[in-house]
Amino acid sequence: YHEGAKKYFKETGVWTPELEARDAEYLAVEKKLKAAWEAAIDEAVAKKIPVKDFPKFWLAKREAALK
Repeated sequence: YHEGAKKYFKETGVWTPELEARDAEYLAVEKKLKAAWEAAIDEAVAKKIPVKDFPKFWLAKREAALK
């Protein structure tokens, strides 16, 4: 969740420890995916992977990052 939304939810008493834990999990996954994306771009450039082949390449890297 956006920090502003979290602030609002906390002020209105809607935000719970469960939501905080779920939000932390989502942020951890997002951080992993961002790092995997950046590494995949660098690797694709270094290996000169054609643009048409990049989606398949990325999906393999994404799957590996989420294991």
